[in-house]
Amino acid sequence: MKNKIEESYNKCLNLFKEGKRDTEEYKKELENVIELAKDNNEFKLCYFNAKFRLAQFYNEKHKYDLSKKHFLELINDKNMEEFKLDAIMHHAYNLRILKKYDEATFWYEKLSELSTSKYYDEVVLEGLAKCATMVNNLEKERENYRILLSSCLNKEDFKGLAEKILNLKSQLLSTVDQKQKEKINTEIIYLNNDLDTAYYKLIDLKMKIAKSYFNEKKYEDCRKEVQTIFEFLEYSISDMQDYAITNANMLLGKTYFEEANFEKAKEYFEPIANTPKEDKYYKYMISDIHTARNFLAKMK
Repeated sequence: MKNKIEESYNKCLNLFKEGKRDTEEYKKELENVIELAKDNNEFKLCYFNAKFRLAQFYNEKHKYDLSKKHFLELINDKNMEEFKLDAIMHHAYNLRILKKYDEATFWYEKLSELSTSKYYDEVVLEGLAKCATMVNNLEKERENYRILLSSCLNKEDFKGLAEKILNLKSQLLSTVDQKQKEKINTEIIYLNNDLDTAYYKLIDLKMKIAKSYFNEKKYEDCRKEVQTIFEFLEYSISDMQDYAITNANMLLGKTYFEEANFEKAKEYFEPIANTPKEDKYYKYMISDIHTARNFLAKMK
């Protein structure tokens, strides 16, 4: 029996590594491990792992009821600790997809009770915000996003990080030693990644708050929130900055359109609509470009 479990479990892992995690073969092998190991204490970890992977398999196949069933069985198993938090996280996500927002909220709050990790804290706040959105509790949605926002870098942190990168680039120009150059280059890459990650996390959250105000038809509050995004632009040296500006300007244009201030709306829509095809980020902006053109057509 021991050899059969190990053989079947290793086959699952190999199929996963080979990119065959969406195949019927992978599913059947997971079910085989679950059946063989369910009453074998020595292979409890294999059993839990296989059950977790099977739930994820159904998740990726959009069979959320089946996924929910397996995640719930894992959550309720008293012997299962290692996968419990992840199982709750995925279970809450499934409930959101199934539009069972009260149940999803319950499990996000349960995850918050059990977790001591910042990673899960952020998952909880994001999940609760999305549940609040779907039940039209926009004030609660913004409250959760603002808590997430409080963990982002402030303007001084952004400024310090950007200045450090620029100083390193200056050092690079004056350094002739090849090893030193490589060391500086590596540090610049890491700091750039840190800055980009922090910048886009902040922009994403601010845009979600701004869109929440827009959905509540609080257009002035929406514009105020978007304006706070532009305060951070001077500290971002990301290549994708123009794309973020386009998203923000699109939302501003929509607020003026909803207020029937078409002249002001045009000021935001026209530059987006006229983005040339050779623009570096044209392919990322196609949706916004078409949307801006549609708004302009409505105003003719």
